[in-house]
Amino acid sequence: MNTYNQRYLNRTYLWAYFLAVLLLLLATSCNPTTQIQVLQPAAFTIPDHIETVVTINRSIPPKKFWNTVEGAITGENIGQDKEGARNALNALTHALTQTPRFDVKQSGIEMEGSGNRSLPIPLDWNEVDRICKQYKADALVALEAYDTDVLQNCNPREIKSKDKEGNTVIETRYDAHLSTDVKLAWRMYDPQNQQIIDEFSVAEGLDWEESADTHDGAIDLLPHRQFTVNETSSVAGTSYGMRIAPVWINVERTYFKDHKNSPQMEKANRFVKAGKWKTAAAQWQVLINSPDHKLAGKAAYNMAVANEVEGKLSSALDWAEKSYTEFGNGKAKEYINILNRRIMEQERVNQQMNVR
Repeated sequence: MNTYNQRYLNRTYLWAYFLAVLLLLLATSCNPTTQIQVLQPAAFTIPDHIETVVTINRSIPPKKFWNTVEGAITGENIGQDKEGARNALNALTHALTQTPRFDVKQSGIEMEGSGNRSLPIPLDWNEVDRICKQYKADALVALEAYDTDVLQNCNPREIKSKDKEGNTVIETRYDAHLSTDVKLAWRMYDPQNQQIIDEFSVAEGLDWEESADTHDGAIDLLPHRQFTVNETSSVAGTSYGMRIAPVWINVERTYFKDHKNSPQMEKANRFVKAGKWKTAAAQWQVLINSPDHKLAGKAAYNMAVANEVEGKLSSALDWAEKSYTEFGNGKAKEYINILNRRIMEQERVNQQMNVR
């Protein structure tokens, strides 16, 4: 079983993809952008026979004395974890409704579990089979463990400035900080093969900061603890949905809008703004033959973007390579890497969606 990871670890497999996009954006920040919908692959492939999943909450804590004591010590509100767990499940359900891979049913079933970050023993297969049959589902996803930590502090700092007479003036400013960590564990059960497909423990964290002239003023600006628990739990639920199923996400691509003494580039940009990518591409196609290699490189780069917008990834890669190798457009080099990753990810998506 995976151990609890550091903050945001459940989204680590996305960072490499988004970092490449971010680098491209930073390199071309003066150029306009367009959004493309991309089907992001899941972390692993679910068996083909699973088409409908049902969710349950198995993280309800036992009614024990020490749970009450812990809540009093940590300042947890009554029902804080229970509401947070429900938000995690709601977010998971919403994420799975965005995928073409599964149908999802939220059962509302709540079971007593360990009530903390440790995993309980797996559900009995007869119980898994009963729930799946009741909801006509092929697999069961259970939130098996859930726990929160909310830490708050407020510290003063001095700000030095000069008044009109040049005298040093010292003011005190108070910085309040609230950190919310949610630790969850999930299991995905396949009753047909009596197999636990996924067992995943993870930590998710978010931070809030506010500043004011007084200690109490800074504290009052911070959001309510329950709100932060709910928000962090929702992020965790969404992230798990992206782990087990391909989901649609939006990515940004930059393109070149103009070039000196080239009215065709400006005209093409107007077509792009109107959503007429094919018409814009016709303008760029002509500019590929320009004796100005810088202009031709921009046009080839834009042709790559136009083809990616239409889902033609191989053609997009060809144009990006042409922009870089033939015309020396340095910005196309990173775009080539992005497109290569997209092609590999599309192959994974096809496998996960059972597309031949």
